[in-house]
Amino acid sequence: MSAGATDIITILGKRGSGKSTLAWEFAKIYPRLVVFDPLSEHDEKNFDTVVYGFDGFSEAILKSERKSRFRILYRFDIESDSHDDEFNQAMRVLYYCGNLCVYVEEAWRFSSKGFLPKWFRESFLTGRHRKLAVIVTTQRPASLHKDILAQTNQFFSGVMFESNDVKYLAEFLGKENAESLRSLPPFQFLHYRPGQKATIIKNKA
Repeated sequence: MSAGATDIITILGKRGSGKSTLAWEFAKIYPRLVVFDPLSEHDEKNFDTVVYGFDGFSEAILKSERKSRFRILYRFDIESDSHDDEFNQAMRVLYYCGNLCVYVEEAWRFSSKGFLPKWFRESFLTGRHRKLAVIVTTQRPASLHKDILAQTNQFFSGVMFESNDVKYLAEFLGKENAESLRSLPPFQFLHYRPGQKATIIKNKA
């Protein structure tokens, strides 16, 4: 797997399709990494620091921002009702910190087709000036804001059956590529770079 220093990588797949495994193959390329893990799926052993909530995150970033390498796992307190605010605040900190990779699991938890939090949006639109790479995964293609798709450098999708999902993705992938998702074998992904021919890759799951 290869990725540029400011790539935006979008990975779609149903639960169990291996999208997180695929995303991690990219994430571990980056020496400075922050992972937002709303479903607590990541192994803590892969990280230097695990934080719960914004206060712990702020402290961890303050200690790490001058380091050439770090891996921070951000988890959310299940009792908290302010996850959306926390996420936006954390993205603001990371935007100004710069020179790192932000990996957001299940991006639909924080955004929708019609809404992107301000600092998440800035990471897509102007993050390259801050040397930010962004990796997002989601089970829900139709929830992806078009700014994410428009800025994506590498796109991966597992099988898609829902007509709404296929139709939505056709605007980005082209009708032929989007329709091919209906017959994609299990644990395989369509890999597409804008302006290049789509290919099929096998997942390691």
